[in-house]
Amino acid sequence: MAVSRPLEQRTRNAQFSVRAICVGIVVFAAFLNISPMIFEHELTDCYEMMSNHEYKIRTMIIPKPVIYVQYYAILVHLVPDIIFRAPTPIILIAILTVRTLQICSNRTIGMQTIHARRNVPYMLTILNIKFILCNTLYMFNTILMEVLGYGGKVS
Repeated sequence: MAVSRPLEQRTRNAQFSVRAICVGIVVFAAFLNISPMIFEHELTDCYEMMSNHEYKIRTMIIPKPVIYVQYYAILVHLVPDIIFRAPTPIILIAILTVRTLQICSNRTIGMQTIHARRNVPYMLTILNIKFILCNTLYMFNTILMEVLGYGGKVS
């Protein structure tokens, strides 16, 4: 609506405000990223030996054994990544970009047709390539670590 009818969208009250959408995304992302940390790590005392035969007690974060279970890693890390990082967001971004370009090429305000500048499709294409590249590389890394066991686990 903001692309096809920008003046109407600004005067009309939207069902969800931009602020509410942003707060919802931040809260959901925080929950999705912080909740596994509670089950995967624990704090423990660590004794640091000093040169004069004394020691200091420090706190250290250590991984719990559950992170070495492959089914847990796939369920908690890989499945949410497939839903929220790649390929689902990439497909959604591509669909929304095509729809935005269609609407942008046929925008009208009253009786006047507004033609998009020539660099809009180019900029959207570059932006999509950036998202696809970043999300695909991240998913490749996640598959290597969580499914195949390379990288972040102790062998």
